[in-house]
Formats: sequence, C-alpha cells, structure tokens
Amino acid sequence: MPISNPLKLLRLEDLNLREGAYLDTGTDEGELVTVGAISNQVVAQVLDTILVGQLAYFPAGGALGPKWLLCDGSSFDGLQYPRLAAFLGSTQLPDLRDRFLLAGGARVPGETGGEAEHALVTAELPVQLGYISDAYRNSEEAAAGFAIDAQPDFGGFIDRVIVDAQPGQQNLSVWNPGGGLSHNNMPPYVVARVCIYAA
Repeated sequence: MPISNPLKLLRLEDLNLREGAYLDTGTDEGELVTVGAISNQVVAQVLDTILVGQLAYFPAGGALGPKWLLCDGSSFDGLQYPRLAAFLGSTQLPDLRDRFLLAGGARVPGETGGEAEHALVTAELPVQLGYISDAYRNSEEAAAGFAIDAQPDFGGFIDRVIVDAQPGQQNLSVWNPGGGLSHNNMPPYVVARVCIYAA
C-alpha cells in the first residue's frame, strides 16, 4: 500500500510518547535513545529513499553535501552507494558537463544531441538571387548604310572577305560573401553544477 506522506510515519503523538522520553533499543546492552533521535534517524532514512537519484543544481561556489555527487561521468563506489547503483543500473555517473536537460517527448530519455557551435551547410542557407557583373564587355555594331557583300566586285576581280569568328573569352566574377566559420548556437545561460543524490 503506497504511503502518501511517509514523514507522518513517526509523529510523536502516534507513538504516544513525550519529547525527551527514552526507548529501549532491544539490544543486549540495553541501550536507551531518545524519541527525538529515533525520529531524526527515520526521517533521514525516508528522505534518503525518496531522494536517491534526484538531480539538483548547485551554484558555482561552496562545497557539496556529503550525499551529493557531481554528474561528471566518473565512476563511484557501488558498495558505498548501493541505492544509487541500483537506481542507475551501473556505477557510472551521468556526464552532464556542458549539457542541459530536455524533458522527454518526441525524444526518448538518454538520447543526446545538439551542438554548441554550428557551421551552416548549403541546404541550411536561405535562397539567394545571385548576379554577375559584366562591366568590361564592348558591343560593336555596323554603322547604318554599310554592309559587306558576300562577293564584292572590284575592278573585275572578285575580292574574298575573310571573317575569323573566334569564340571570345570574358573573365567574370561572382560576389561570394561569407567566411565559413561556425556560429554560436547557445541560448543565454548561467553555469551551475549538476549533482545527483547518492545516499
């Protein structure tokens, strides 16, 4: 049966004992402990059970608590943190350095992707209208009233007109701006340490 509020398991009124009362631990030595000490232990155990595997963000400065491990992809001692090892299914911490978390949906948990910098490829560029500048072309046309006869007659002799039609070559340049460098692909951010509870 699930417990909706496990912290209510050890209310003093439920134990019908007053604060500061003593309980026998049942050990051979007959040690006595206060109700408050037992309450603190039970609450700590319940919290450890609930929080194991949970992630939290810590600011850049300050020390981590003894039960928090930095998510840096390193290994941890499964004998020291058996609950975390069972939760993760291994003794390898997730590596969340230079990463942000994305809630599952179209992508499945554990999937990775994205890039901090990106260089556009041709398919990602917007459609552009290119142009060619032909500033050095000379166009010449025959003046009106002048023509070349196919076989002109000059003094009874047929002159032969030779026209050498060679293909022309014109050097044209196309303006191609851009440097081809990667651009920053990051949203505004604040760096923090991502840690996992490892009771």
